[in-house]
Amino acid sequence: MKLELIEQPNEEIITLQEVKDYLNINHNFEDSMLKLLIKSTREAIETLVQKSIIKQTWKYTLSQNEFDNLNTDGRPCVFGSMIKIPMPRPPVLDIVEVVIDRKVIDRKRLKLEKINNTSYLYVNNIRNFDKCQEISILYNAGIALFPNRVPYQIKLANLMLVANAYQDRYNSTYQISAGIRELLSPFLNLRIF
Repeated sequence: MKLELIEQPNEEIITLQEVKDYLNINHNFEDSMLKLLIKSTREAIETLVQKSIIKQTWKYTLSQNEFDNLNTDGRPCVFGSMIKIPMPRPPVLDIVEVVIDRKVIDRKRLKLEKINNTSYLYVNNIRNFDKCQEISILYNAGIALFPNRVPYQIKLANLMLVANAYQDRYNSTYQISAGIRELLSPFLNLRIF
């Protein structure tokens, strides 16, 4: 299994000006560092909640050795000529393309379904799956398409993380506080297999 970020979000969920207002900074000397903190703390939130916050494009690749032991522990399941694939890094907004052994699969054969906190991709009419070498799925994921649609708890957590990282920028042992974790708890992606 290989998961690769193909396209970063177009915008961050909080702006540089919001951060500067929150930190009461009225100069431009540290703008590039603040932009880096904004991005890295958003990525830390995404890692913690195991979800994409704002629309981004991912490529998920499975090779033959990953479907040798097919079961329901996060690997694909085969039902006759249909394959069911649990998708990582939810929530899945849409499927851009599915390629099986370098052949693009017709979109009519694809179905996306969400069960609990997991999105599943169904690919119908797969022939000779036992000879399949690789499945590659290009998809968009995110809680929101635009920054103004991101829940306020996540925005506040991002601001608080930037503030903490800015204040502790010379300390190499930075941790996410319990208060920030509590703000993000409704968004945790708990997967049960």
